[in-house]
Amino acid sequence: RSYNRCERVNADNLLWLANEYYGGHKLIVWSHNVHAANARFTTDYTSLVMSDTVVSLESSGRLLKRQLGDAIYSLGTIAFAGEWGFPDQLPARIREADPHSFEGLLHATGSSLLLVNLRPARDGDNWLRQPLLSSLSAQVPKARYPVVWPDVFDGVLFIGYHAGTTNPLGVRAHTM
Repeated sequence: RSYNRCERVNADNLLWLANEYYGGHKLIVWSHNVHAANARFTTDYTSLVMSDTVVSLESSGRLLKRQLGDAIYSLGTIAFAGEWGFPDQLPARIREADPHSFEGLLHATGSSLLLVNLRPARDGDNWLRQPLLSSLSAQVPKARYPVVWPDVFDGVLFIGYHAGTTNPLGVRAHTM
């Protein structure tokens, strides 16, 4: 419950910023995929939930998409392999993506950095309308599930190898 409440508060705050404080201006907001997606997640983050009837974790992105429609452009970030982590922790490995996953297919282009606009693939028989095995969160190492990408994001930033978070200020990690 508290997670969903936080997502609702995040969405309400962004709506206020977009409509009131910065009304008439474009905003760029960075967030993790699970917050930006136009989908909800199971409570263990191992699959997407597109239905309103299933108990699941809400996302600010889905709430914002319902309010703003195409006035919001939600961009997911995915990687073929690499590492991730928080600034005060050692990085964790992102395992290499399956060759048939969306990440694997983008990796096969030979480009290490791609921006893919998914909006044109929303309608019709575009191959991107087929579920592609993928993961939206490196924080859940074994989570691979089918994703219909144009339903979840307006675009995707693909990074071939994601380098772990660095600590530019040299702040030492706290241990409890």
